[in-house]
Amino acid sequence: MKLQNLIEIVRLRSATPVSHRVPEATHANRRSIASKRGLPQLTAWIRRARCNAFVIPSPLLSFGDAKPACFAQSFCLSDHRRLDRRSYLLFPVEVPQVSKTFSRAARRPFVGRRAFTLVELLVVIAIIGILVGLLLPAVQAAREAARRMQCSNNLKQIGLATLNFESAFKFLPPAFIGDNSDALNSWPTWNAIIMPYVEAGNQYNLIDTHYRVADWPKTAYQSQLPFYLCPSRPEAVLSVGDFATPGGALTDYAASFGTAALYTNSTGAIIPGVPELITTDAAGKPYLNKWKPQIRFASLTDGTSNTTIFGEKHIRPNSLRGKNEDRSGFSAVRNTHRRMMGRYVSGSTIEERPLLPARAQTPPLANSSFGSAHTGLCQFVLGDGSVQSLSNSTELDVLTKLVTRDDGGVVSVVQ
Repeated sequence: MKLQNLIEIVRLRSATPVSHRVPEATHANRRSIASKRGLPQLTAWIRRARCNAFVIPSPLLSFGDAKPACFAQSFCLSDHRRLDRRSYLLFPVEVPQVSKTFSRAARRPFVGRRAFTLVELLVVIAIIGILVGLLLPAVQAAREAARRMQCSNNLKQIGLATLNFESAFKFLPPAFIGDNSDALNSWPTWNAIIMPYVEAGNQYNLIDTHYRVADWPKTAYQSQLPFYLCPSRPEAVLSVGDFATPGGALTDYAASFGTAALYTNSTGAIIPGVPELITTDAAGKPYLNKWKPQIRFASLTDGTSNTTIFGEKHIRPNSLRGKNEDRSGFSAVRNTHRRMMGRYVSGSTIEERPLLPARAQTPPLANSSFGSAHTGLCQFVLGDGSVQSLSNSTELDVLTKLVTRDDGGVVSVVQ
Protein backbone atom coordinates (compact mmCIF):
# COMPACT_ATOMS: atom_id res chain seq x y z
CA MET A 1 0.00 0.00 0.00
CA LYS A 2 1.43 3.36 -1.04
CA LEU A 3 1.14 6.41 1.14
CA GLN A 4 -2.66 6.65 0.91
CA ASN A 5 -3.52 6.89 4.60
CA LEU A 6 -4.63 10.17 5.99
CA ILE A 7 -1.72 12.06 7.63
CA GLU A 8 -2.70 14.87 9.84
CA ILE A 9 -0.24 17.64 10.40
CA VAL A 10 -1.10 19.47 13.58
CA ARG A 11 0.67 22.72 13.74
CA LEU A 12 1.20 23.96 17.29
CA ARG A 13 1.81 27.62 17.84
CA SER A 14 3.60 27.22 21.17
CA ALA A 15 7.36 26.85 21.47
CA THR A 16 7.11 23.66 23.57
CA PRO A 17 10.22 21.47 22.98
CA VAL A 18 9.56 18.11 21.41
CA SER A 19 10.70 16.34 24.57
CA HIS A 20 7.93 17.99 26.61
CA ARG A 21 4.28 17.04 26.78
CA VAL A 22 2.51 17.98 23.59
CA PRO A 23 -0.93 19.54 24.17
CA GLU A 24 -3.96 18.13 22.43
CA ALA A 25 -4.70 19.67 19.02
CA THR A 26 -7.93 21.54 18.33
CA HIS A 27 -9.98 22.05 15.16
CA ALA A 28 -8.78 25.63 15.01
CA ASN A 29 -5.12 24.74 14.51
CA ARG A 30 -5.56 21.49 12.57
CA ARG A 31 -4.59 21.20 8.96
CA SER A 32 -5.00 18.14 6.75
CA ILE A 33 -2.99 17.23 3.72
CA ALA A 34 -4.08 14.43 1.42
CA SER A 35 -1.66 11.64 1.08
CA LYS A 36 -1.83 11.63 -2.72
CA ARG A 37 0.25 14.81 -2.77
CA GLY A 38 3.07 12.50 -1.87
CA LEU A 39 5.86 12.48 0.65
CA PRO A 40 7.99 15.16 -1.04
CA GLN A 41 5.11 17.66 -0.92
CA LEU A 42 4.49 16.78 2.74
CA THR A 43 8.11 17.25 3.65
CA ALA A 44 8.35 20.53 1.79
CA TRP A 45 5.28 21.82 3.62
CA ILE A 46 6.79 20.96 7.02
CA ARG A 47 10.05 22.68 6.11
CA ARG A 48 8.26 25.84 4.94
CA ALA A 49 6.43 25.88 8.29
CA ARG A 50 9.80 25.73 10.05
CA CYS A 51 8.61 22.88 12.23
CA ASN A 52 10.19 19.95 13.90
CA ALA A 53 8.15 16.77 13.81
CA PHE A 54 7.43 14.06 16.31
CA VAL A 55 5.97 10.90 14.76
CA ILE A 56 3.58 8.68 16.73
CA PRO A 57 1.80 5.56 15.46
CA SER A 58 -1.92 6.13 15.65
CA PRO A 59 -4.20 3.18 16.43
CA LEU A 60 -7.12 5.43 15.59
CA LEU A 61 -6.15 5.83 11.93
CA SER A 62 -6.29 2.56 10.02
CA PHE A 63 -7.77 1.89 6.63
CA GLY A 64 -8.48 -1.42 5.06
CA ASP A 65 -5.96 -4.03 5.88
CA ALA A 66 -3.44 -1.48 7.17
CA LYS A 67 -2.56 -1.93 10.83
CA PRO A 68 -1.11 0.79 13.06
CA ALA A 69 2.50 0.54 14.12
CA CYS A 70 3.17 -0.70 17.66
CA PHE A 71 5.99 1.69 18.38
CA ALA A 72 6.82 5.36 18.16
CA GLN A 73 9.48 6.87 15.93
CA SER A 74 11.17 10.18 15.63
CA PHE A 75 12.33 11.04 12.18
CA CYS A 76 14.61 13.43 10.40
CA LEU A 77 12.97 15.34 7.58
CA SER A 78 15.85 14.60 5.27
CA ASP A 79 15.35 10.86 5.73
CA HIS A 80 12.18 9.92 3.85
CA ARG A 81 12.66 6.23 4.48
CA ARG A 82 11.62 6.61 8.09
CA LEU A 83 8.02 7.18 6.95
CA ASP A 84 6.62 3.79 6.08
CA ARG A 85 3.17 2.82 4.85
CA ARG A 86 1.50 2.76 8.27
CA SER A 87 -0.79 5.42 9.68
CA TYR A 88 0.90 8.22 11.66
CA LEU A 89 0.02 11.36 13.51
CA LEU A 90 2.63 14.03 12.94
CA PHE A 91 2.82 16.63 15.70
CA PRO A 92 5.07 19.38 14.42
CA VAL A 93 6.24 22.04 16.87
CA GLU A 94 6.95 25.49 15.62
CA VAL A 95 10.52 26.65 15.92
CA PRO A 96 10.44 30.13 17.46
CA GLN A 97 12.29 32.97 15.82
CA VAL A 98 15.14 33.90 18.15
CA SER A 99 16.71 37.33 18.08
CA LYS A 100 20.38 37.64 17.29
CA THR A 101 21.10 39.16 20.67
CA PHE A 102 19.44 36.30 22.51
CA SER A 103 21.12 33.83 20.21
CA ARG A 104 24.55 35.22 21.01
CA ALA A 105 23.82 35.16 24.74
CA ALA A 106 22.67 31.60 24.49
CA ARG A 107 25.97 30.67 22.85
CA ARG A 108 27.99 32.10 25.74
CA PRO A 109 29.63 29.56 28.03
CA PHE A 110 27.84 28.86 31.36
CA VAL A 111 29.04 31.04 34.18
CA GLY A 112 28.56 29.55 37.71
CA ARG A 113 27.26 31.42 40.73
CA ARG A 114 29.72 33.91 42.17
CA ALA A 115 31.49 32.53 45.30
CA PHE A 116 31.82 34.29 48.67
CA THR A 117 34.61 36.78 48.95
CA LEU A 118 37.08 36.65 51.81
CA VAL A 119 35.54 39.75 53.41
CA GLU A 120 32.06 38.22 53.32
CA LEU A 121 33.38 35.00 54.86
CA LEU A 122 35.13 36.90 57.66
CA VAL A 123 31.98 38.89 58.39
CA VAL A 124 29.93 35.69 58.68
CA ILE A 125 32.54 34.14 60.99
CA ALA A 126 32.57 37.27 63.15
CA ILE A 127 28.77 37.24 63.46
CA ILE A 128 28.80 33.57 64.43
CA GLY A 129 31.50 34.27 67.01
CA ILE A 130 29.45 37.09 68.54
CA LEU A 131 26.35 34.90 68.72
CA VAL A 132 28.30 32.07 70.36
CA GLY A 133 29.80 34.54 72.82
CA LEU A 134 26.33 35.73 73.77
CA LEU A 135 24.98 32.20 74.04
CA LEU A 136 27.73 30.52 76.08
CA PRO A 137 27.09 32.42 79.35
CA ALA A 138 23.42 31.49 79.17
CA VAL A 139 24.28 27.84 78.56
CA GLN A 140 26.77 27.82 81.42
CA ALA A 141 24.25 29.49 83.73
CA ALA A 142 21.64 26.89 82.84
CA ARG A 143 24.08 24.06 83.52
CA GLU A 144 25.10 25.57 86.86
CA ALA A 145 21.45 25.97 87.81
CA ALA A 146 20.93 22.27 87.10
CA ARG A 147 23.98 21.34 89.18
CA ARG A 148 22.81 23.53 92.02
CA MET A 149 19.40 21.83 91.91
CA GLN A 150 21.09 18.41 92.09
CA CYS A 151 23.14 19.59 95.05
CA SER A 152 19.96 20.77 96.75
CA ASN A 153 18.41 17.35 96.14
CA ASN A 154 21.45 15.70 97.76
CA LEU A 155 21.00 17.80 100.87
CA LYS A 156 17.29 16.98 100.83
CA GLN A 157 18.10 13.26 100.89
CA ILE A 158 20.52 13.76 103.76
CA GLY A 159 17.90 15.74 105.68
CA LEU A 160 15.19 13.13 105.15
CA ALA A 161 17.60 10.36 106.15
CA THR A 162 18.31 12.28 109.36
CA LEU A 163 14.61 12.58 110.09
CA ASN A 164 14.07 8.87 109.46
CA PHE A 165 17.03 8.02 111.67
CA GLU A 166 15.61 10.17 114.47
CA SER A 167 12.20 8.56 114.01
CA ALA A 168 13.76 5.11 114.44
CA PHE A 169 16.15 5.83 117.32
CA LYS A 170 14.65 8.95 118.94
CA PHE A 171 17.88 10.95 118.69
CA LEU A 172 19.78 12.74 115.92
CA PRO A 173 22.76 11.00 114.30
CA PRO A 174 26.11 12.12 115.77
CA ALA A 175 28.68 13.92 113.67
CA PHE A 176 31.04 11.12 114.70
CA ILE A 177 31.57 8.71 117.55
CA GLY A 178 34.74 9.31 119.44
CA ASP A 179 36.80 12.04 121.04
CA ASN A 180 37.78 15.41 119.63
CA SER A 181 41.20 14.29 118.42
CA ASP A 182 42.28 14.14 114.77
CA ALA A 183 43.48 10.54 114.74
CA LEU A 184 43.14 9.03 111.28
CA ASN A 185 41.32 5.84 112.19
CA SER A 186 37.79 6.54 113.33
CA TRP A 187 34.70 5.00 114.76
CA PRO A 188 31.69 5.53 112.49
CA THR A 189 30.89 9.07 111.31
CA TRP A 190 27.49 10.42 110.26
CA ASN A 191 28.25 9.39 106.63
CA ALA A 192 28.17 5.74 107.63
CA ILE A 193 25.50 5.94 110.33
CA ILE A 194 22.71 7.23 108.06
CA MET A 195 23.52 4.97 105.09
CA PRO A 196 20.47 2.70 105.52
CA TYR A 197 18.24 5.77 105.14
CA VAL A 198 19.76 7.12 101.91
CA GLU A 199 19.27 3.92 99.92
CA ALA A 200 22.80 2.71 100.64
CA GLY A 201 21.71 -0.29 102.73
CA ASN A 202 23.80 -2.76 100.71
CA GLN A 203 26.96 -0.80 101.43
CA TYR A 204 25.99 -0.36 105.06
CA ASN A 205 25.58 -4.13 105.43
CA LEU A 206 29.32 -4.47 104.75
CA ILE A 207 30.08 -2.34 107.80
CA ASP A 208 30.38 -3.45 111.38
CA THR A 209 29.99 -0.22 113.33
CA HIS A 210 31.58 -1.85 116.39
CA TYR A 211 34.94 -1.54 114.63
CA ARG A 212 36.95 1.40 113.34
CA VAL A 213 36.86 2.24 109.66
CA ALA A 214 40.24 0.72 108.77
CA ASP A 215 38.88 -2.68 109.83
CA TRP A 216 35.97 -2.50 107.36
CA PRO A 217 36.07 -4.09 103.90
CA LYS A 218 37.52 -1.73 101.30
CA THR A 219 34.34 -1.72 99.26
CA ALA A 220 32.51 -0.34 102.30
CA TYR A 221 34.55 2.87 102.53
CA GLN A 222 35.92 3.29 99.00
CA SER A 223 32.64 3.39 97.05
CA GLN A 224 31.76 6.99 96.18
CA LEU A 225 28.13 7.75 97.02
CA PRO A 226 26.69 10.31 94.54
CA PHE A 227 24.35 11.94 97.07
CA TYR A 228 27.38 12.88 99.19
CA LEU A 229 29.01 14.77 96.29
CA CYS A 230 28.23 18.19 94.86
CA PRO A 231 28.12 18.06 91.02
CA SER A 232 29.76 21.51 90.82
CA ARG A 233 32.91 20.17 92.43
CA PRO A 234 35.68 18.28 90.58
CA GLU A 235 35.32 14.54 90.21
CA ALA A 236 35.85 12.68 93.47
CA VAL A 237 38.91 10.52 94.12
CA LEU A 238 40.04 8.38 97.03
CA SER A 239 41.67 10.31 99.85
CA VAL A 240 45.41 10.40 100.42
CA GLY A 241 47.35 10.48 103.69
CA ASP A 242 44.38 8.92 105.42
CA PHE A 243 43.51 5.82 107.50
CA ALA A 244 44.33 3.55 104.54
CA THR A 245 46.25 3.64 101.28
CA PRO A 246 44.43 4.25 99.07
CA GLY A 247 41.97 6.03 101.31
CA GLY A 248 38.21 6.32 101.35
CA ALA A 249 35.34 8.05 99.57
CA LEU A 250 34.80 11.80 99.89
CA THR A 251 31.88 13.99 100.92
CA ASP A 252 31.08 17.61 100.08
CA TYR A 253 28.65 18.06 102.97
CA ALA A 254 29.35 18.51 106.66
CA ALA A 255 27.55 18.36 109.98
CA SER A 256 26.43 21.68 111.45
CA PHE A 257 28.67 21.61 114.52
CA GLY A 258 28.00 25.06 116.02
CA THR A 259 30.13 28.17 116.27
CA ALA A 260 33.29 26.37 117.40
CA ALA A 261 34.72 22.86 117.84
CA LEU A 262 33.92 22.32 121.49
CA TYR A 263 33.36 18.53 121.38
CA THR A 264 30.37 17.67 123.61
CA ASN A 265 29.85 21.36 124.41
CA SER A 266 29.43 22.27 120.76
CA THR A 267 26.29 24.32 120.15
CA GLY A 268 25.13 22.81 116.86
CA ALA A 269 22.48 20.21 116.14
CA ILE A 270 24.87 17.48 114.93
CA ILE A 271 27.64 16.94 117.47
CA PRO A 272 29.70 13.90 118.61
CA GLY A 273 28.44 10.74 120.22
CA VAL A 274 30.47 9.69 123.25
CA PRO A 275 31.98 6.15 123.48
CA GLU A 276 31.04 4.60 126.81
CA LEU A 277 32.49 1.10 126.60
CA ILE A 278 35.36 -0.05 124.37
CA THR A 279 36.78 -3.56 124.66
CA THR A 280 39.03 -5.81 122.59
CA ASP A 281 37.91 -8.69 120.42
CA ALA A 282 39.61 -12.08 120.07
CA ALA A 283 41.96 -10.74 117.42
CA GLY A 284 43.06 -7.88 119.65
CA LYS A 285 41.14 -5.20 117.75
CA PRO A 286 39.29 -2.41 119.58
CA TYR A 287 35.59 -3.13 119.81
CA LEU A 288 32.95 -0.47 120.53
CA ASN A 289 30.35 -1.98 122.83
CA LYS A 290 28.36 1.13 123.70
CA TRP A 291 28.15 4.82 122.88
CA LYS A 292 25.92 7.67 124.06
CA PRO A 293 24.00 10.08 121.83
CA GLN A 294 23.54 13.70 122.89
CA ILE A 295 20.98 15.54 120.78
CA ARG A 296 17.28 14.92 120.25
CA PHE A 297 14.74 17.05 118.45
CA ALA A 298 13.62 18.35 121.80
CA SER A 299 17.11 19.85 122.13
CA LEU A 300 16.44 22.17 119.19
CA THR A 301 14.55 24.74 121.25
CA ASP A 302 14.97 27.42 118.59
CA GLY A 303 12.80 25.32 116.30
CA THR A 304 13.68 22.78 113.63
CA SER A 305 12.93 25.29 110.86
CA ASN A 306 15.41 27.76 112.38
CA THR A 307 18.34 25.40 112.95
CA THR A 308 20.77 24.05 110.37
CA ILE A 309 21.77 20.39 110.56
CA PHE A 310 23.96 19.88 107.43
CA GLY A 311 25.43 22.16 104.80
CA GLU A 312 27.97 22.49 102.04
CA LYS A 313 31.49 22.54 103.36
CA HIS A 314 34.14 24.93 102.11
CA ILE A 315 37.24 23.23 100.75
CA ARG A 316 40.34 25.29 100.09
CA PRO A 317 41.40 25.05 96.42
CA ASN A 318 44.78 23.59 97.32
CA SER A 319 43.07 20.78 99.24
CA LEU A 320 40.86 19.61 96.35
CA ARG A 321 40.64 16.61 95.89
CA GLY A 322 41.19 14.10 98.75
CA LYS A 323 43.69 16.10 100.83
CA ASN A 324 43.64 17.79 104.23
CA GLU A 325 40.04 18.83 105.08
CA ASP A 326 38.84 17.07 101.91
CA ARG A 327 39.90 13.63 103.05
CA SER A 328 37.41 10.78 103.36
CA GLY A 329 34.13 11.43 105.14
CA PHE A 330 34.81 8.23 107.08
CA SER A 331 38.14 9.55 108.36
CA ALA A 332 38.83 10.57 111.95
CA VAL A 333 40.23 13.89 110.67
CA ARG A 334 37.39 15.90 112.16
CA ASN A 335 37.26 18.72 109.63
CA THR A 336 36.38 16.25 106.91
CA HIS A 337 32.85 15.78 108.23
CA ARG A 338 32.05 18.84 110.39
CA ARG A 339 31.90 22.62 109.88
CA MET A 340 31.25 25.71 111.99
CA MET A 341 29.97 29.21 111.20
CA GLY A 342 29.10 32.51 112.84
CA ARG A 343 30.92 34.14 115.73
CA TYR A 344 32.34 32.43 118.81
CA VAL A 345 33.52 34.53 121.74
CA SER A 346 35.06 33.12 124.91
CA GLY A 347 37.11 35.55 126.95
CA SER A 348 39.87 36.79 124.68
CA THR A 349 39.21 34.06 122.10
CA ILE A 350 37.21 35.23 119.11
CA GLU A 351 36.53 33.02 116.11
CA GLU A 352 34.63 34.29 113.10
CA ARG A 353 33.57 32.03 110.27
CA PRO A 354 31.59 33.65 107.44
CA LEU A 355 30.39 31.72 104.41
CA LEU A 356 33.31 31.50 102.01
CA PRO A 357 33.42 31.60 98.21
CA ALA A 358 34.86 28.65 96.34
CA ARG A 359 38.26 30.26 95.62
CA ALA A 360 38.99 31.31 99.21
CA GLN A 361 42.35 29.80 100.20
CA THR A 362 43.88 31.96 102.92
CA PRO A 363 41.14 33.25 105.30
CA PRO A 364 41.59 32.17 108.92
CA LEU A 365 39.68 29.01 109.81
CA ALA A 366 38.91 28.36 106.11
CA ASN A 367 39.44 24.63 106.62
CA SER A 368 36.54 24.45 109.09
CA SER A 369 34.05 26.89 107.53
CA PHE A 370 30.97 26.40 105.40
CA GLY A 371 31.00 27.42 101.74
CA SER A 372 30.09 26.04 98.36
CA ALA A 373 31.18 25.73 94.74
CA HIS A 374 28.11 27.73 93.68
CA THR A 375 28.46 31.43 92.97
CA GLY A 376 27.46 33.71 95.82
CA LEU A 377 25.60 31.27 98.06
CA CYS A 378 25.75 28.18 100.25
CA GLN A 379 22.97 25.62 100.76
CA PHE A 380 21.83 24.08 104.03
CA VAL A 381 19.25 21.57 105.14
CA LEU A 382 17.33 22.56 108.25
CA GLY A 383 15.92 20.45 111.06
CA ASP A 384 12.53 20.24 109.39
CA GLY A 385 14.05 18.73 106.23
CA SER A 386 13.79 21.86 104.08
CA VAL A 387 16.73 23.08 102.01
CA GLN A 388 17.56 26.78 102.06
CA SER A 389 20.20 28.91 100.36
CA LEU A 390 22.14 31.55 102.26
CA SER A 391 24.03 34.36 100.59
CA ASN A 392 27.76 34.46 101.21
CA SER A 393 27.22 37.99 102.51
CA THR A 394 24.93 36.83 105.33
CA GLU A 395 25.87 38.58 108.55
CA LEU A 396 27.77 36.67 111.23
CA ASP A 397 25.07 37.29 113.83
CA VAL A 398 22.47 35.63 111.60
CA LEU A 399 24.77 32.66 110.95
CA THR A 400 25.35 32.32 114.69
CA LYS A 401 21.64 32.12 115.41
CA LEU A 402 21.03 29.60 112.62
CA VAL A 403 23.82 27.25 113.64
CA THR A 404 23.05 27.37 117.37
CA ARG A 405 20.26 25.06 118.47
CA ASP A 406 19.16 26.70 121.70
CA ASP A 407 20.34 30.31 122.02
CA GLY A 408 16.83 31.76 121.75
CA GLY A 409 17.80 33.76 118.67
CA VAL A 410 15.16 32.90 116.10
CA VAL A 411 15.68 34.11 112.53
CA SER A 412 13.71 33.44 109.40
CA VAL A 413 15.58 32.10 106.42
CA VAL A 414 14.48 33.86 103.24
CA GLN A 415 15.56 31.97 100.11
